Amino acid sequence: MITSVELKNWRSHAHTRLQFGKGTNLIVGIMGSGKSAVLDAICYALYGTFPALRRKSVGSEDIFRHGEKEAGVALEFSHGGKGYRVVRALRKSARGVEAAAKIYEDGKVLDSGQARVSEIVGEKLGVDFDLFNRAVYSEQNNIGYFLELEAGRRKREMDGLMGLDRFEDARANAVRVINRLEGERKVLEQRYDAARHGEIGKKLKEKKGLLGEEEKKAGDAERELQAKRKEADVAEKGLAEMRKMKERKERAGEALGKERARAEALEADLKGKEVGGEKAAVKRAELRGAEAEAERIGKEISVLEKEESSLSRNMGALENRAKNAERAAREKEEAKKKLEMILGGKSVKELEESEKRLELGMVELGSQAKSFIAEAEEMEKYLGGLDGKESCPVCGAELGKDKAVHLHKERAEIAKRKKGDAAELRKRLAEMEKELLHTKKVLREAAGAEGKARMEIEDVKGIAGELERAKRKAEAHAKGMAELRGKKKIAEGKAREILFTLREMEGLLEKKKSLEGARGRARELEREWGGIRFSAEEYDGLYSDVSKLRVECERADGKTREARRAIESLKEMVAGLGKEMGALEALKEDVRKRNGMLEQLVIMRNAIGETQAELRMELVEAINSAMNDIWPILYPYADYRQLRIAASEEDYAFEVYDGEWRRLEKVASGGERACLSLTLRIAMATVLAPEAGWLILDEPTHNLDKEAVQALAEALENKVPQLVEQAFVITHEENLMNSEFARSYRFSREKEAGGATAVEEL
Repeated sequence: MITSVELKNWRSHAHTRLQFGKGTNLIVGIMGSGKSAVLDAICYALYGTFPALRRKSVGSEDIFRHGEKEAGVALEFSHGGKGYRVVRALRKSARGVEAAAKIYEDGKVLDSGQARVSEIVGEKLGVDFDLFNRAVYSEQNNIGYFLELEAGRRKREMDGLMGLDRFEDARANAVRVINRLEGERKVLEQRYDAARHGEIGKKLKEKKGLLGEEEKKAGDAERELQAKRKEADVAEKGLAEMRKMKERKERAGEALGKERARAEALEADLKGKEVGGEKAAVKRAELRGAEAEAERIGKEISVLEKEESSLSRNMGALENRAKNAERAAREKEEAKKKLEMILGGKSVKELEESEKRLELGMVELGSQAKSFIAEAEEMEKYLGGLDGKESCPVCGAELGKDKAVHLHKERAEIAKRKKGDAAELRKRLAEMEKELLHTKKVLREAAGAEGKARMEIEDVKGIAGELERAKRKAEAHAKGMAELRGKKKIAEGKAREILFTLREMEGLLEKKKSLEGARGRARELEREWGGIRFSAEEYDGLYSDVSKLRVECERADGKTREARRAIESLKEMVAGLGKEMGALEALKEDVRKRNGMLEQLVIMRNAIGETQAELRMELVEAINSAMNDIWPILYPYADYRQLRIAASEEDYAFEVYDGEWRRLEKVASGGERACLSLTLRIAMATVLAPEAGWLILDEPTHNLDKEAVQALAEALENKVPQLVEQAFVITHEENLMNSEFARSYRFSREKEAGGATAVEEL
């Protein structure tokens, strides 16, 4: 049972909370007062959508109350002994409308998310949105939904409502699969060749026999090849050892020849040349003395270079000072001339006094101009009070018409004169301001020129004397450095000559040492060469044996490769035949499997059709039984005593009984069709959605006359609660308000002003 619903910024509702009870709950209001919005909110809270939103006749943006960016709905219901609360919130953002949802069970969060909450509601109630929309919720003026459909569509909709469309889908899918399998089986039977199957079997057996023979030949050739390779490996190992001995003897002989040749070359270089270590030592001492002298002179040069650098910097500074002093003298003279030109024969003091006089004059003139303007405004105010009157606007005394006119003219001339005086003062004030600005500018320029004219400058002649003395000192340093550089060059030349002689002596000593080493190594290599045992005849014989064995290995390897090629060829044939055999066997097995599947599918198709027909009859009988229990309660007349749904393979026909069964659409009026529609709605709710125990009707009185409305009110008050646990009725029909319902509310709204829905509990 739904216990309450709360709407925030939902369509025309700013904040509405409604309590519901067991039985029929009524909401009455004029068109546009927000009645249907409550039903849409209930549906949205349960399933995250409502019919108009699902059809896209309204969008998510249309849910929000005008000017609001957030909206929401909260629904509380009880089921199975537990209490549930569903909360859904909507918010406008740059990405569109964002939605959030939560469901609570006995006060604790059960789950969240739009889809998940809708899924849980469907599981708990046993009613999904489609069943709720068709069996429980009748939209505004849409209670006769099924009566208005054409035959084929009505059958599809009714089958879908009762869950029979799934059987129809399953049967149609079974037929499609049967047709597809039948086509596949025919194709497979055309592709399978039984004669070819037997022929392939024979060839495969023959090729497998040949393959065995070739594999035996290949094994014999492989063993022969391995034996030859083993014998060749032993011979090649011996040949490799002899080759190493040969290479060693050749390397030793070559090294001996090189050492002997080197010793002879060194003897030739030393022949006739005196070689002694004492003379070399004397030369080394002379070299150290010459290098020390050159280093000493270099240090003296470094000292003089530093002094020369300092003198050069000092001269540069003196030159810059001389240039700056000359430039300053010129600028000072130019500043004096500029000052005289700026002042124009006046003194700075005279200009400053003129500046003060102008400033005081401007203040005085400005004050006079403001006074004139104030007097003119006061006079105009007086004139305004005098217009059309014959009394004084100040004291209230009677003036008379002539005196009032005279006063008006006199005061007007005074006001005009004051304005003229003020304009003249403003003109003089502008001229004085211009003169003042000029005077200030002259004073600023005079101050700058006077500062330059008074600046102190250095003595140009004194700087020139200092610069001359510095130049003479620099020339003396340059002369001394030239002498030292000449001495350093002589010392360095002497050191190079000694170094050259010393290196020649050291070269002769090194060659003498190398000669002794070469003679010793030659003696060692001669002993080594003589100790290596090697026979050229044995080497040639073994080389010939290895060559023969290599030829025999290649011959045996050729036999092996030939056998392997034959085996590979036969294997390819066997594989090809095996593949073809496998394909034929697979085709044969596929045909067998499809025959079995076709038999099972035909049985299943027939069973689905029979089950669908039986279930349709059971559901139609249950709905017909429920309708005939409800019909006398809702229909106040005796002309149509019974009604039924006549089900066939093509349609569900709605019929009424007045002595014989007649098609409803041929005999029933609009009111009678409305009563039957309501009966059908209640019957469907009790048969198809018994777990929910709800019935929701939006404007059910459409097309009902006064007697039918009264009968409906009585049924909703007394009979419907016996059939469904809870019903919700939305209507503009005021006559229904006379009944006693579980809860009754009246909705109102100032639509022209865009007002929110107002709720009154009755």
